[in-house]
Amino acid sequence: MFKIATVFAVSVLLCAAALGAQTEESVAEEVVTFEPANRVQTVNPKFPYSRQVAGREGWVRLNYMIDATGKPYDLVVAESSDDTRFEAAAIAAVEQFRYEPAVLNGQPIDSGTSLMITFALSGGKPGATDKFVRRYSAFERALKKEDRSKADDLLAKLVDRRQNLYEEAYMQLAKYRYAQKWGNEWDEYQALARATAMDGDRGFLPDDALFVMTQLTLELELKLNYLARALGTISRLRKMSDDAEHHAIWTGIEAQIDTIKNEGKPFSNRHVVGSSNSTVYKLLHSSFSLAPVGDGELSELRLHCDKGSVGFGFDPEIRYEVNRKWQNCGLIVIGTPGTEIMVRDGG
Repeated sequence: MFKIATVFAVSVLLCAAALGAQTEESVAEEVVTFEPANRVQTVNPKFPYSRQVAGREGWVRLNYMIDATGKPYDLVVAESSDDTRFEAAAIAAVEQFRYEPAVLNGQPIDSGTSLMITFALSGGKPGATDKFVRRYSAFERALKKEDRSKADDLLAKLVDRRQNLYEEAYMQLAKYRYAQKWGNEWDEYQALARATAMDGDRGFLPDDALFVMTQLTLELELKLNYLARALGTISRLRKMSDDAEHHAIWTGIEAQIDTIKNEGKPFSNRHVVGSSNSTVYKLLHSSFSLAPVGDGELSELRLHCDKGSVGFGFDPEIRYEVNRKWQNCGLIVIGTPGTEIMVRDGG
């Protein structure tokens, strides 16, 4: 069992944005007749020459919309290995993708999607370099001795000098272990979520370790109230284990989240704007409000949903109401990197 925090940090003053609510009958009809977009043309990203020469690999996850003619637009970097060259190459490639657009009631519509692109060098030596292994081992010793100054120095070197995707996975694991000792649950989650997402089934991490880390990711999503993301993590876990006891636990969690959604119970959580000037939060409810906490500035909000999108300026005095027929919305918050925000989902 898990408990959902209900600390409401945002005042609800006004309703705004999007279109009116639909009846349950109309929503049910649309779900039946909705067909998502289907990619029919893919362009391989160009591997940045400077990164190729340096033997550097990376990854990028993009959120974007697909218009009624099948063209991507409004591309946003959701997260990445923090390399602007890879981010630019991923965007340039996806802009050339073409889709059969999503169809609702027989008519093409705009729809949202996301995609992870990895930049891996062919013929490269798998695994970590000897230098990375030595630094990682030294980092573990510093953790054990609780030598924070030494751990800080070694972690910075692991972050700055990682080369391939294998090292990226273990660098994120190092960040997680550091956050356990000297950070917070947000930092723990960021590292774990990145490590498990970019590993996928690529085998950088041992299967048993990846499973445990994905379970820990779910636990943190529940603690931090990232409930829509938790549903996605459960879907990944189901593919990793056929254990009946595990599946029963996950089914129970899904039922609790469904109850929160169906009964419209609001909850709050914290986010931080990343280095790409944005953060992406997956909404559970069809209404939300948010506000910065402390220093920092927010400038723009965008909604990327299964069946629609909208962009608008940020106003901390507004509660935004999303058209329920759009379904499965990702809220993209644009602002100054490092800005902490409190999101109230629902209410």
